[in-house]
Amino acid sequence: MKRIAILLVSVGIFMSGCATFGVGSLRSSVEKAISLINAGDVDALVTMSVLPFVFDREILMRAGDVKTLWGNLSENGFGIEGVRDIETSQVTADSYRLFSDAQEMVFFFHKYVEADAYIARIVSNSGNYILLLGKMNAGYPRILGISGPKEQ
Repeated sequence: MKRIAILLVSVGIFMSGCATFGVGSLRSSVEKAISLINAGDVDALVTMSVLPFVFDREILMRAGDVKTLWGNLSENGFGIEGVRDIETSQVTADSYRLFSDAQEMVFFFHKYVEADAYIARIVSNSGNYILLLGKMNAGYPRILGISGPKEQ
């Protein structure tokens, strides 16, 4: 009986360590995405962006539109500055509502967002942001969408 208790405690400790690693890993990925955005490297941002791409309430279908978006944001000094909090969660059936209630957003999430994608809610000195992020590629998460800044 004592062996079973020790085994259960060991498994519990191992499992809690795995859960903590997952959260830290996602946070690190979000921080990498933020650093890429703040660097304003348009070519790198376009490379890491997935088509179609969500910007606030809009779905951008063309690579040229995504390049124009990142170029305009970069030229105007856009950044997610002074990050105070990052909260991550897996995409759910209702995650589309973070961007829009429109049927096209429901379709986008159903058709284009993979099951392992996640949402990052960011609180910063420059406002609140939502990032829709996916699998890692070349050390950075794929960027499926961004929304913000929103009122704090």
